[in-house]
Amino acid sequence: MRPEPKVVLIVDDSQVVRRFVSLALRPLGCELIEAGSGEEALRALAARLVDVVIADINMPGMDGPELIRRVKSNPILSGTRVIVLSTEARARADLLDAGASAWIQKPCRPDELRKLVTESLYPGGVPAAAAPPSDGAAGGR
Repeated sequence: MRPEPKVVLIVDDSQVVRRFVSLALRPLGCELIEAGSGEEALRALAARLVDVVIADINMPGMDGPELIRRVKSNPILSGTRVIVLSTEARARADLLDAGASAWIQKPCRPDELRKLVTESLYPGGVPAAAAPPSDGAAGGR
């Protein structure tokens, strides 16, 4: 019996960024869910548990820091790893202190993003079958 695929929720108000992240992560074989806001992300998390959340910090309505606080304060979701993907480095330490598992600055290379997500999906070490492909196999920039 095949194991269930890992699930990644991509949260960004930019459809272009969500598409970039989806394309970058597609080679990992994860199920990818997208949300355009923090509120939409919380609705998605209420409907389905995910393994990793990738979130922007600057979004209208509920911003990334508030989303992280809500995820981490929910006993069911508190173990969910949250990766911050942002153009701003100013709040990196604060976001990590708030419960973000990792941080990566936009723009990022697809291989860097895949590596970080893979490490978050498999904190004990990557099974050989789940290792991310090289950038040549995924059409990196």
